Amino acid sequence: FFVAQAYIFISDMAYCIWADEMLLEEVLEEERTSLEYQVNEYEDWECSMDEEERVICPLCTASYLRLSPTYDICCSDKYCPMRVRLNGHSNPLLAFKNDLGRLFEGHSRSCSDQLVFRACTNENGVTLFTSCNSCDLHRQF
Repeated sequence: FFVAQAYIFISDMAYCIWADEMLLEEVLEEERTSLEYQVNEYEDWECSMDEEERVICPLCTASYLRLSPTYDICCSDKYCPMRVRLNGHSNPLLAFKNDLGRLFEGHSRSCSDQLVFRACTNENGVTLFTSCNSCDLHRQF
């Protein structure tokens, strides 16, 4: 009797483990599909941009900036806090790139050190600050 109950218990446990493995495989496949889709979307977006249109994120310096559907300028890396809104521009990303260019150009005329960017979150979103340790530049961007 106990052997039969143990066998039933083991069979039930084996079935539960098998079902859990099947569910896990299904979840992993969904995640894989989602990631492949995101990578393809990013690659399509990246290929659609001319080299001149690309703007490297000043915060993480590893990814490109993009224009979100809400017209915020944000980093393509979802973990980077970069998110700025430029109102009144027909092409906010180009305006931001031009503003960055002027900032770097003006700074490099008088200083050879690198600018450092940081983001501060507030009730209006993210405020971007830049500073330089060599020339004591501190500016809200």
